[in-house]
Amino acid sequence: MNRMHFFLTGHRDPPLHFGVLLALPVMFLLQSCAENVTPDPTPSGDTDFSGNYDPSSGTMEFTVESPPGVLARLVASGITLDANELLHVNVAIRNDGSESIPGPSGVLVSHFQPPWVFPMNTDCPVPIPADSTDPWPRPDPGDSTITPMPPFPGPGACVFDHRGTYGEDGMLAAGETSAAVEWIFGGTGGNSFAFHARLLTEPAPQDGVISGVVFDDHNENGQRDLDEPGIQGVGVGLVMPDLVRIQVTDERGRYVFEVLEPGLYTLNMTVPDGARATTPEELQVLIVRRDDGSLSGFLHANFGLVRFAVPEEGFIEGTVFVDHNRNGLRDRADEGYAGVGISASGLLCLSPVAAFATTDGLGHYVIRGSDIRCSLPWLVQRMPVAGFIGTTPDQVPLAQRPPNTNGFHVDFGIAPEDSTTDPVNVTIEGFVFADRNQDGVQDPDDPGIAFVELQLLSPCDVVLAATTDSQGYFRFDPNVVRTCPVYGVMQTRPVFHVHTTPNPVEIVLPTVPGNHLLRVHFGVGLERN
Repeated sequence: MNRMHFFLTGHRDPPLHFGVLLALPVMFLLQSCAENVTPDPTPSGDTDFSGNYDPSSGTMEFTVESPPGVLARLVASGITLDANELLHVNVAIRNDGSESIPGPSGVLVSHFQPPWVFPMNTDCPVPIPADSTDPWPRPDPGDSTITPMPPFPGPGACVFDHRGTYGEDGMLAAGETSAAVEWIFGGTGGNSFAFHARLLTEPAPQDGVISGVVFDDHNENGQRDLDEPGIQGVGVGLVMPDLVRIQVTDERGRYVFEVLEPGLYTLNMTVPDGARATTPEELQVLIVRRDDGSLSGFLHANFGLVRFAVPEEGFIEGTVFVDHNRNGLRDRADEGYAGVGISASGLLCLSPVAAFATTDGLGHYVIRGSDIRCSLPWLVQRMPVAGFIGTTPDQVPLAQRPPNTNGFHVDFGIAPEDSTTDPVNVTIEGFVFADRNQDGVQDPDDPGIAFVELQLLSPCDVVLAATTDSQGYFRFDPNVVRTCPVYGVMQTRPVFHVHTTPNPVEIVLPTVPGNHLLRVHFGVGLERN
């Protein structure tokens, strides 16, 4: 097990020097003085400090606890503490061993002390997929030579993603350094903090082995993210000259094939019922013979799936009508309007499939529930009509089937826009601030907090998010607010332990035509050492 301790030095105006220490945990020490000072002992484990800071290059190096056989070092540079007291560090991974290794997928950080320090630019907390390699195998209780490690992945665990920083082959050659990834920490208050750091690694490809994972692609980006688990029971075939070999994925979504000869091999995934592929269903993998006679291997022949619910029976029907008196109700004199597009989709499916219909000559439409391909709740919406505005909501959520019927009735009223007042335009804005005296009010000395994510709460399957700027200011413009019915605003990331104002905040959107501004502020308590 490799262990090294280190110092980091950074600057701001006025100049600030701070040290960073790694024993069992990693510890950042920020001191308002002109030179480095010896840090206090770490909360656990031995304390044996040695610095490795190079003032000529402005970089520092340190080693995290590494998996067996991997001698990896983190190389940090560009350390700054900005005006919002956010600590910025550019971190790369270097292979100090004598053999090439697969580039670690990320660095997992956890067990922050004090607990209100948090990473700003990564998902926290992050669940680790069941098939991720645990680089810290639990030691035998009777083996006194192994230092017990903290629980994996640990409370408040976050992963800084380092994938894609190793070049096309995904490997780190001996002595090679990856591209840097920026780490940002909040809640430091300019004070010391400590945390554990671990590499998330993958095994080296075995000779002549083709393997991969069929995974649940939650965000449908065609790539396996750190929180996307494997799917059991999916068939994957390897096409051979005279036959097709079939493997069924295990409980972790994995499959493995062994081949004896070099060549271009074809893999096919069988898409199960109730799912669709988010990656190509067919992949080609090239296996070559190396100079020493061994075969290459490939471990990342992954297939992505997104699963949807079984379609429900039923239907949605209604009429688009010209609302002459603009009362939102269809009166006897209100005729139907032809050629208007209507769509319906499910709100709970990972990938909603929209069903479409167009109003007939009487303004009537029908959408079958089986075409939506998702269970309730549904969202039905009217497409824009040139020269008209709506006198009823353009989007209507449908949560529960009406009694004694198998269908929903939803009408949409429209009226010529040339004789109407202004539309309803709602802007939502505010600040997220460090509430020093925790009174729920932003005082002149309460700074805004940057890089904080906020989301609009709505029944729709869409994320409406904004991020605060350097002053802690956020804004949702009218074109975003009107995307879906909004009933609240919530501060989502990072997770603050103390809120001095309500979170989430319930809001009621105005219905009177014109321009409206709603202000919502969020105060958080950042405790100090």
